[in-house]
Amino acid sequence: MLFWNICLFRRGPQDVPSTDALTVMLLLLTAAIGTLIVYINYPLMTALRAGVVNSVSVWVTTAALLTLFRHPRRIRQTFCAVAGSGLVISLLALPLIYWGNVTGEANPDAVAPSLLLTLLIFWSISINAHVYRHALGSDRLGGLAAALVIFAFNQFLGSLLLPSPQG
Repeated sequence: MLFWNICLFRRGPQDVPSTDALTVMLLLLTAAIGTLIVYINYPLMTALRAGVVNSVSVWVTTAALLTLFRHPRRIRQTFCAVAGSGLVISLLALPLIYWGNVTGEANPDAVAPSLLLTLLIFWSISINAHVYRHALGSDRLGGLAAALVIFAFNQFLGSLLLPSPQG
């Protein structure tokens, strides 16, 4: 419920418990769901590598951002807020990814899952902007800038790890 409320912009990273157990659990769950999502289109070992790298990347980018802006005490809560809300979005995305895969790109019926996935991506970036705004103590533009830079970095990292599904 906490992470759903973060997704609805009702709560922030300051509301997340700062515990080792939650942090480790979210690292593992983020790797697992990331693996599952990638496994829809890629072999298991490729999916596993991408899932683990994504999970670690969320931690590293969050830690780097908060260290750079001198808020290292907020790393764990911010990571948990980003990872937990990311899990909510990923669980919503899973059936859409599968649906899009089943219908195929050339099929006109593929427009609906693609559109819904695009909306989920925008929502996810908005959630992360909300979380980073609170964690950095910045305005909305600062939170959005942080979310966009981290999103772009993770997309670039994913493009390095994942070859084209056709090739």
